Amino acid sequence: AALIPYALDPERPDRFVALAPPEPEVLRASIESDTRVAFLIAAAVALMVGALAIASAAMTSVVERTVHYGIRRALGATKFDVARLVFLETLTLGILGGVAGCILGVMAVLGVSIRLDWTPVFDPTLIPIAIGIGAVVGAVAGLIPALKAAKLDPIRAMRRV
Repeated sequence: AALIPYALDPERPDRFVALAPPEPEVLRASIESDTRVAFLIAAAVALMVGALAIASAAMTSVVERTVHYGIRRALGATKFDVARLVFLETLTLGILGGVAGCILGVMAVLGVSIRLDWTPVFDPTLIPIAIGIGAVVGAVAGLIPALKAAKLDPIRAMRRV
């Protein structure tokens, strides 16, 4: 790259600037790093959307089942029992989401690998981590709906009957 300006105009090489491409290893590392960051950002957005979807579904469920929770409370269930019920529902949704995400992810990697004639590479230790992340997302998303369900007054809830 330093000699190209001399080859173009030996008398006035300062009129040209030649830039050398980066070394292939450096370029590859840079692209891999940028790709990894992009995928992590996409995963974070997907987790937030999933948490909002679970929280929204749980809040809708709490509103629709207000009478149900009121009857439970009238029959002796404690606030903790009602909160635990909603919390376990959202936790289950999170775990099922993690399992579904693992299955879809493995299928996507296999599909792309088969289509492009690549060798698929999987890290089996990531499967329980992904399911655990799904469980955490479900648990966090269920906290507010669970607390709202626990605070329901049984008498007011049963007036809707």
